[in-house]
Amino acid sequence: TVDLYVRDAVWPSVALKKLVGDSIQVSEEDLQRGFESNYGERVEALAVVLSDHRQAQKVWDMARNNPTDAFFGELAQQYSVEPSSRSNGGRVPPIPRHGGSPRVEEEAFKLQPGELSGIIAVEEQFIILRCLGRTKPVQVNAEEVRAGLEKDIREKKLRVQMTRIFDDL
Repeated sequence: TVDLYVRDAVWPSVALKKLVGDSIQVSEEDLQRGFESNYGERVEALAVVLSDHRQAQKVWDMARNNPTDAFFGELAQQYSVEPSSRSNGGRVPPIPRHGGSPRVEEEAFKLQPGELSGIIAVEEQFIILRCLGRTKPVQVNAEEVRAGLEKDIREKKLRVQMTRIFDDL
């Protein structure tokens, strides 16, 4: 019911926001990282996501021996356990800096067009990337988007801190 939702979801959320709200600070570094993530250069890549290291090694060897985008796409369709990359022939959204997966970003930004990454272990998955190139950074004045970025970053930090406080309670 509406009353139950208000009591069990809305009020606790409002209380946590009130408890955490004043402690949230957005630094210049946060703004710089947010700007790079939203408007900076991204790596366009194909990806194969696997759940077994042995199979990842086998797929990596095949990709290395036939270094074409088309063959890599076929490998993704055949072996990737991630539905999106599997159905799109390995195509994944362009990878930004500070997007949430530092290990993948680090490897992606080391690659030049046509290069194959090593096997990237992330949690219980193994990712192989093939770089297609880079996107052009969005040409926007940092001061014009500063307020929106600050609001977005504050909200994200607020939610993270709310979760921490809730877990502590």
